Amino acid sequence: MAETCQTFIQYHALKSLSFRFWLSISAYILVYYVYFVHCLPYDNYSNVIELDQRTFEKEVLGSSENWLVEFYAPWCGYCKQLEPVYKKVASRLKDAVRVGAVNAEKYPNLSQRYQVRGFPTIFLFRLSNKKNKIPVEYQGDRTSKSLLSFVEERIPSFVAQVKSAGIEPFLRNEPELPHVLLATMRKAPSVLLKALSSTYAESIIFGIIHKDDIDSELMKLYGIEKYPVLLGFQPNSKATSLPDTFHLEHMQRKDIHGFLKQVLSKAKLNSSATSSDDMKNVSNKFGVDNWNKIVSDCLAHKEKICILFIFCANDEFALLFWKNLTSRYRDSIFQFSSITWEHCPKRWLEEFGTDSSVCFNSTLVAWKMRCVILLLLNVLSL
Repeated sequence: MAETCQTFIQYHALKSLSFRFWLSISAYILVYYVYFVHCLPYDNYSNVIELDQRTFEKEVLGSSENWLVEFYAPWCGYCKQLEPVYKKVASRLKDAVRVGAVNAEKYPNLSQRYQVRGFPTIFLFRLSNKKNKIPVEYQGDRTSKSLLSFVEERIPSFVAQVKSAGIEPFLRNEPELPHVLLATMRKAPSVLLKALSSTYAESIIFGIIHKDDIDSELMKLYGIEKYPVLLGFQPNSKATSLPDTFHLEHMQRKDIHGFLKQVLSKAKLNSSATSSDDMKNVSNKFGVDNWNKIVSDCLAHKEKICILFIFCANDEFALLFWKNLTSRYRDSIFQFSSITWEHCPKRWLEEFGTDSSVCFNSTLVAWKMRCVILLLLNVLSL
């Protein structure tokens, strides 16, 4: 009887031990799946972008931006150790270089393409010239300082060093493109400026000039009061041309890109402008030198709102804008007319000024519109 009880106890003890063993294994597998597989290291961290096959092809290889990319495995202990370092690097580079990560187990084709043998493996995908992008493998220490130095040294730069006397030659280099000059207290271009020169390599010429090298007269002309500041010159500009200015203090990546896109948009608009002879024809077509005719035209269309544009006959940009506006809204509720300020009644000039838009109805009750008229027209086009 005693032997039977002992055997029974041993059986249940082994059964209980076996149950606890498999329970522990199951819990470990569950934790492994949730922590290492389902919850990827950078899923909820905005500065590091988790890349898949599609986004890698489109964003890393298909764009002109520089990318720092880590190939990792969810089970890799060294990858987990690198995670806080990599996040710190991503935070430091967020305005200059895009930072991403690829789960090599989930996307083995990508790791095989670049012959990844161990984890973590980090590549800097950069432009070797203005068109071709090549990967450069990082082989230094796994510290933020070493990794940041690697990026700063290897990132391509298409930034010209400019002296005060060299602003004119700088603007003559590929004059058909807009030029952006950084006036700063630094002697060498930062990672951000080098990255921007790479991203916009085919559309903008970049330069850097130290504040001590800027002529005082040019400084006054450009309206520079503090540094650093970006100066945006349109195509075929001269050193004495008035640039667009953008102060970089406390500005984010999207603000800088917004300024550069503004420079490009303005250049595109200017390039579509017609010749001086065409502008003269536009002036003859839209410019009315008879105030009474404007009044009669407006009274003849009582159901419409009259829009009068007061402009200078030599302002080619204003003439082109007015031509496009009247063409776009020809069949709307608006009746367009324009007059040069030389032929505008004095009382209207005193009230509204030159280069302004005026809106009035058939009773000639007028009010100054300026930018408001553009908003009204945009609402109409929705």
